[in-house]
Amino acid sequence: MRERLAAAFRAQGLDPDAHLRELPWLSRNQFAGFLDDMDVYLDCPAFSGYTTAWQAIHRGVPIVTLEGEYLRQRLAAGLLRQIGITEGIASSQDRYVEIAVRAARECRASGQGAVRREAICRAAPWADGNRSAVNAFERTLIDAVQAQ
Repeated sequence: MRERLAAAFRAQGLDPDAHLRELPWLSRNQFAGFLDDMDVYLDCPAFSGYTTAWQAIHRGVPIVTLEGEYLRQRLAAGLLRQIGITEGIASSQDRYVEIAVRAARECRASGQGAVRREAICRAAPWADGNRSAVNAFERTLIDAVQAQ
């Protein structure tokens, strides 16, 4: 995987050693520190990472995600909608790249990164304890059973 990424970076004239890091498994505290060091969390387009995205928003990390057709590609987007911060949701690969580049540039601009992180941290609790999806699924099952 690293070699494929490195080749893609080199093809674009970028030094992969300056941009890619490989890490061993991290403890909970080490992982929190890793998130704190991130400028932007790029959600995996093929399989959205709910737990990591949840952790990232609680650390104030901006998320860029490509919302796909399947549930597994929509988890981070759902979290972002739940907290009301949706500018990181892309509907195409080109838009994903545009949003990621803009977010990376903004985080380095004077003060903008800190302001954005604070806003995400303030909104993050909206992602906790929302049982509306569970309740809707429960209601659907009850209705289906009663209809028989």
